[in-house]
Parts: sequence; C-alpha cells; structure tokens
Amino acid sequence: MQIFIYKRFLLLIAILIVTCPFCMTPTIALAEKSQPTVRDHMKVRIKDGKTQAAMKAAMKLIEYHMAKFKPVSIQVYIEKSDGVDILHAFTDYKNMDHYKQIKSKERSDPEWQSMFQKALSLYMEGNMQLKLYKSISAFSHERPIADLSQGQEGSIFFTSANLGSFREILAGDGQSKPVTISGTLKMPKEVGGKVPAVIILHGAGGVNDHYFEVADMLNEMGIAAFVVDSFEPRGIQSGGDVLKKLFHSYSTRIADAYAALELLSTHPKIDKSKIAVMGYSHGAKVALFVASEKIRWSFIADDLRFAASIAYYPGCFPQFKDIDFTGAPVLMLLAEKDNICPVEACLDYAQRIKDSGADVKAIVYKGAHHGFPVYSGNKIIKVPSLPDWSNCKQEEYMLLQDDGTWFSPHMNKKVDEVNVYGEYTANCRLDGEAIVGGNNEAKLESIEEYQNLLRKVFDLN
Repeated sequence: MQIFIYKRFLLLIAILIVTCPFCMTPTIALAEKSQPTVRDHMKVRIKDGKTQAAMKAAMKLIEYHMAKFKPVSIQVYIEKSDGVDILHAFTDYKNMDHYKQIKSKERSDPEWQSMFQKALSLYMEGNMQLKLYKSISAFSHERPIADLSQGQEGSIFFTSANLGSFREILAGDGQSKPVTISGTLKMPKEVGGKVPAVIILHGAGGVNDHYFEVADMLNEMGIAAFVVDSFEPRGIQSGGDVLKKLFHSYSTRIADAYAALELLSTHPKIDKSKIAVMGYSHGAKVALFVASEKIRWSFIADDLRFAASIAYYPGCFPQFKDIDFTGAPVLMLLAEKDNICPVEACLDYAQRIKDSGADVKAIVYKGAHHGFPVYSGNKIIKVPSLPDWSNCKQEEYMLLQDDGTWFSPHMNKKVDEVNVYGEYTANCRLDGEAIVGGNNEAKLESIEEYQNLLRKVFDLN
C-alpha cells in the first residue's frame, strides 16, 4: 500500500514540472548531499485534460512530502507515446534503510493519505508500475551472488564480463573485464518439482514493462522467467548509446546470456536442462549468436546449453560464415514491414540455418513493424534516433568467421568489427527514418507460437 501511495506522489511531481513555467529542469533535489544508492523508477499514464486541474493539489503534496519525508532527490521526464503523456519518475534514497523509513512514514501518516485520496481522481489513469533498483553510482559497490543455491528470486546481481570483440570470444584475443549486472527472477507459484526457465534479453531501448508482462505469462505456464538488464548497470542509457559500439555490445551481451544460464542452472527449483533464451531486436540477435556451438564452447565447460532460442525481429545482416548450431530449436518471429531489421535478410539467414541441418522456423507477421509485441495499439511511430536499413541488401552482409573476424563476401575481404555498421552500410541506410509500432493481432499470434514451442521443448501438458 505504501508503495502504491508513493507512486501517486511522484506523478504529481511530474505534473508540476510539466505545467509550471518557472521549472526549467526536470529535477527536484533536496538539500541532502549524501550519495544515493537506492532508486525507484515509476511509469504511468497521465489522464487526458487533467494536468491543470491537478496543479494546485500537486504543489501542496510536493511541499508536504519534501518537508515531512525528505528523499534525496526526485527526477522526472514526460514521454509522449501514441498521443498520450507517459511519466517516468526516478526517486533516490541514501540506502535501503532510508527507503524503508520513508515508506513506513508514508504508511503511518493519515494526513498524507487523506491528501492523496482527495487528489487521485484528478490526474491518474490506468495502472502504475514501479521498479526498485540500485542507482548507477551503487552498482560498482554491489556484491554479486555466486549462485542461486538458496533459491533466491526477485532482483539479483551477478557477475558477467565486458568483452572487447568477437575475437575475444572465439580466439582469446583480448582480456575481458568482470562487471556486475542485474536481473529479475520471477518464479511460478504452486508448482511442484523443478520448473523450466526462460532468460529474457531486452532490445536496444533497455528493459521496459513488456518484458515483465512476458515473465508473468511464462509464470502462468509454470515457467520461471529471468529478465536480464544488460544496459542500466553499465550506464547505457539508450539505443543510441548501443549503436555507437554495436558489435562490442553484442559480444558483451553474449557473455551476459551465458552468465545468466550458468546462474539459473544452480537454482534448486529450476531444471538446468530446460532453460531457453528469448530476445527482442538487439537481444534477439544475441539469442541467435548463443545458438552456436562454437560460441557455447567459449563460455561453457560442460554440456549446459540453451534448450531453445526465440528471436523477435533480430538484425540478420551479421551472420555466421559456418553455421554450427547446437541442435536446440530456433524460432524467428519477424515483422513484414520492419525497416530496422529487414525481414528479407532474416529469411535468407533462416534458409542458411536450415541448410546446415539445424532446426529453425521463421514466421513473418503481415503488416507488422519493428516492436510489434512491445508497443500498445496499432499506431506506428517514427524514431529519429535510428536508421532505416530496408535498402541494405545481400551486398551488406557480414559473416563471422571461426577466428572471430568479420568477412564481407561482396568486398571479398575482412572488415573492421567496429565499422561493420558504419562505413560499410553508409550507402544503403537512411539515418533517422526508422519506424516502430504495435500490432495486436501479430502480438497474440506470436505469443501463441513461442508458447507452443516452449510447451513442446519443456514437455509441458
């Protein structure tokens, strides 16, 4: 209850910032100077036409909360999506004890709760979601756990590596650096014995609510779900940051996927022979990379492997030159009108995978765009920070060789890894012309498709 109330307070903070002509920066910071180590992130939809009506109530609540409860700082911004305003709010605390103290004070303060009840109907619409995590400044001090032998779940910090390139994976050329990353493990309830699991890898935009919705659906099937966050612990803020070092982030995220696999294999309630991986966009490409036996050998010393790879609209211009998939089934869920990860390249790749003898299935959803299961409704959105790749054809394919170097069949030469998506695609990509959008019909059909695969792979009734 106390978390629910506090989230409403954060919304009113945002309303003040959006409507106040004197607020020049979306940050409210208190006098507290200590370094925050705990942060919560709230996301909510603002009710249409209610911003001005909530203004007076917001100012009173902000003044009261700052004087009475004293969090370290509050930062908010408004994202416009599908014609509505979405609030993102971040609140910092000195430590976990400080966070709990504020929650306790809110819960036991009848005046605070009364003020909220009076203001609720003015501004809120739909459900609010809250994520509690360590702030970036605290990740370096967070102690990762070595295993899940105690049956841990919820927010988990574990060790992965920052890799320099694919040569480091396949040829040992380089020196990886350990890093602490995080994930959220959600276990199904009231299931006897060991359960299967799915590791969920986010796209270039980072973790969002969709991945936790998927986790809930998997839990309903009796499957554990581990949502891995590769970006926030590393201080990566957006897809634009990822694209600056695209291939380096691929190799690093491959390390994350295998670190998560090894971690889940130690959980007493998870069947380590039944752990699949499901990725979206940037994460989908990682799901295809980890289907390779040569990649697996570089990380795993025994027979541990992914039971299946599910890839939502992966980028398929980079491919293996020699395909040696592990034998686990591969499912590609593709969007017909995807101009970020064009479907033609993925269909070509699926055929090459099939010709190698691997088990692969590629499904194209008509009328769907990139991000079709993630975005709500059926509206399409132009993304000026990302390029349109639909003019890039087979000439731009890059093949990963067994020594970790990249080869261009069109140019008949090795290419520099850092510039694979740079100078070699400059003539075909259209910067700032990417399109994303939801498609409810395709979303439901794709969910049914991967759930059917998981039922088969995990032998679920």
